[in-house]
Amino acid sequence: QQSGNFVDGTVDALRFFFSTTAKPYVPGGWSRADVSAARAQGEMSLNWTNPLAALLDRERLGLAGHSAGAGAVTAVQQCSDAGTLWKTEEICLGQSFPIKAIVGWDGVSTRNVTPVVPAMTQQADGYFLNPMPSYSAPDPSAHLAVMKAWTAKNLDNYSLTVRGGTHMEWVDVPYILPSTTYGVKMNDRFTLAWFQRYVSADAAVREKAVAPVGPVAPCGPCGPCAPVEPC
Repeated sequence: QQSGNFVDGTVDALRFFFSTTAKPYVPGGWSRADVSAARAQGEMSLNWTNPLAALLDRERLGLAGHSAGAGAVTAVQQCSDAGTLWKTEEICLGQSFPIKAIVGWDGVSTRNVTPVVPAMTQQADGYFLNPMPSYSAPDPSAHLAVMKAWTAKNLDNYSLTVRGGTHMEWVDVPYILPSTTYGVKMNDRFTLAWFQRYVSADAAVREKAVAPVGPVAPCGPCGPCAPVEPC
């Protein structure tokens, strides 16, 4: 559960994804001499090139992570070629990646992180693994505070909270671990829309991702409600 393992692992995975025959993968912290030595020792079980490199969009990338993984993608977005932090940020190992947006599932962390790309944070109401009675409503400003750093940088951001949700709203076993029955579906929908908006190479898809679904419906005595589901 050390955050460095998640951060370094994410960068290492990206280095492998973007490896090619002409520029093979080198594990973080390894030199070319280390690679040559491993090969000389017969360690050919290591795959030095992404076999599916031809299927990878090398221009547009989105990252999503849950829990400690959410903290990792928040840190690694600093390696985006949308900025210049990758040149000085130690975790990037001197390499940039075409990261266009991130989603943090419970949730985006701003600790020692500089925002570079649009970010969506998805949170639960405040419960962790076991729902407990609460005698006061969650503080809405606390749930929005995490994204103030993105607003200050004039970067698009979105904060979503699952009502009555737990830390397991992003795990596909809602009847085994305590969670709602609607959180996973809602989070999937918003995650897809966020990546369609910022990662898709198709301008029409990017535009449609933020279009409302149908007309605004009345909400009774409280007045009209804006649609909450993205297309």
